[in-house]
Amino acid sequence: MKTILLLTHHLKDLAGSEINILELSKEFRNLGFRVEVGTFSYGYPIKKHFLDESIEVKNILHEKVNTSRYDLLWVQHAPLLAFILFEAEIEFGHIIFSSLSPYEPLEAPPLHLKEFISLFLANSNETKEKMVAEGLESSDVQLFPNSVPHNFFRSPKTLYAKELQRVAIVSNHLPKELYELKKLLQSRDKRVDIYGLGNRVELISPEILREYDAIITIGKTVQYALATAVPVFVYDKYGGDGWVNLEEIGGMQRCNFSGRYKKQKLTATEIEKLLESGYNSTLQQCDKLQEYARSRYSLSKNIETTLAEL
Repeated sequence: MKTILLLTHHLKDLAGSEINILELSKEFRNLGFRVEVGTFSYGYPIKKHFLDESIEVKNILHEKVNTSRYDLLWVQHAPLLAFILFEAEIEFGHIIFSSLSPYEPLEAPPLHLKEFISLFLANSNETKEKMVAEGLESSDVQLFPNSVPHNFFRSPKTLYAKELQRVAIVSNHLPKELYELKKLLQSRDKRVDIYGLGNRVELISPEILREYDAIITIGKTVQYALATAVPVFVYDKYGGDGWVNLEEIGGMQRCNFSGRYKKQKLTATEIEKLLESGYNSTLQQCDKLQEYARSRYSLSKNIETTLAEL
């Protein structure tokens, strides 16, 4: 049986990098790997999900990893790679370094360890360009977009409201204009729920997404919504790009659906107008947007492509 050690700086919150490791762990296990996770900080609420899945997680500052050799190390943050190489005394077949952000210092490519790394991954063209600017060759870096487990594609939304009535906002860093939007929409007798740190803390699932007529979010949850055929509006701390549609999706994905494509800073009233004016036209594209997502954001397919590169 092949072995993989997934390494990430912290595993505590239900946030992007942590959820990414949880999903990778489950998918590699489905592929027949023996999976182990290493981190510098481990706790709740995400710990419950690793325990429920019986995925072994070690705080490698205090605990030794299980074996002396792994076929693959998958690393999200550079300090863990340095630690595991020089302190843990293990052998390995390949190392993949995966960057999920062009702005997070921990996810900058560790150029001083480049000789050990078989493949660099970037979650968007924006991230890849930053990695190249920092010293990598473009040919060293493969795109690996935020990807979606198969259960999101399996049961898409099929019944849609003619008018926008139920909205979910998903964010761990909510700007004030979205709090104001919630009040504004509620004054119009619409339901608005906020998921994320400081609000409803739940692991986003297809079942949750299908409850709503639209999702307002950025990043990984955009791919979740597209895969579930739920209309999605990009807006958060960077501002936003508006409704994800077939005309704009290429530019939006280049910046990882972060809102940095257009960087429009809007008031709550302006967001409400865009939500209302674009809802029906976005509904008409849900099926094609899901097909687009299936062709690009399938976690199992993207892992297979990456492993083939090794």
